[in-house]
Amino acid sequence: MQPHNPLRQGAFISSQRRGESIGGRLFAFDRRIVLNGARAAFASWQDRLVSALGISVLLAASRAWVADLSWWTAAAVGSAVAIAVGMSVARLIASRLAFHTSDGALAADALQGQARRRYALAWHGIGLMTMAVVTLIVRAPLLGFSLASYVGGPILAGATAAFDPGRHSTRVRNGQRKARTWAQSHRAGILSAAILMLTLLLPGIERGSSAMMAIATVAATLLALSLTGVDDEVVRFLTISGQGPWQIIWRQARSVIVFAVLAAPLLAVCANSALAAIVVAVAAVALLLMSARILAYRLYPRRSADFIISILCAMLLFVAFSMPVLAPVLGVLLIWHLSRRAGPKTWLIA
Repeated sequence: MQPHNPLRQGAFISSQRRGESIGGRLFAFDRRIVLNGARAAFASWQDRLVSALGISVLLAASRAWVADLSWWTAAAVGSAVAIAVGMSVARLIASRLAFHTSDGALAADALQGQARRRYALAWHGIGLMTMAVVTLIVRAPLLGFSLASYVGGPILAGATAAFDPGRHSTRVRNGQRKARTWAQSHRAGILSAAILMLTLLLPGIERGSSAMMAIATVAATLLALSLTGVDDEVVRFLTISGQGPWQIIWRQARSVIVFAVLAAPLLAVCANSALAAIVVAVAAVALLLMSARILAYRLYPRRSADFIISILCAMLLFVAFSMPVLAPVLGVLLIWHLSRRAGPKTWLIA
């Protein structure tokens, strides 16, 4: 049992009071959840180092990419990103308020209009500050555009709330789960290979032309990604049921392997070997991404895992563009590192 530390307790109370003064008790409650989740997700120094490096690489790559765009194109891209971020934050706020209203410990606060507004303003303030910092790093003259566009995000989120599929979340989740289960079967791989071959038979597409290469690459990418969807709840259930990481990966990889094994030889015969190699590469990248997501879902909650995978993908893309030879090696090392940490989680409930 740890000894009582009045200084630490006083700092916690002071921090909690600051949170309550800014956004009310609802904001202080959720802020504490976010901070505790971040500490749990990035408990080791390796996780913190990878995250810091990933964010730095992502910001540097974004700055280099935006610098090559014209001012109006960069403004359009920045505005679109800011609107998407504003909409996402607004929907997360609405989701949390709905939880607090029905099942939360602070339901009385969540039913008060003033408390709800303070809560929303506090989180949107954090969103605006984050957007401002990122914009200043990437391209400072776009600051006004990005902040104004962010404000438009919550407005659009409110206008499209009636069409939000989350209103029927249980039915939607069940449908998505059935679709993912079918996508893991060999039948889905066979059907995807057939769809890819039929795509190349469309009129107006010359054999071996650049148009065929582009269409086949896009179609193969979309088909491979549709076969490698991952349900975090299923992964965690299989983990606590005793299945190891590679068992789960093999269970979900069968369809995309069948797709690649069927499509590659057919393309080599009907089109060219370069197109077959592209399909194999696309399938390999999809398998790598799926494996990383499965391993991350065994280690972290969904949002933390998705954030970490996004950072790792940004690092891999940066390496792939700058040093293509090292990208496969780095990808294998990342999978190996995640699998070493995810293996002991088998049978563990928490």
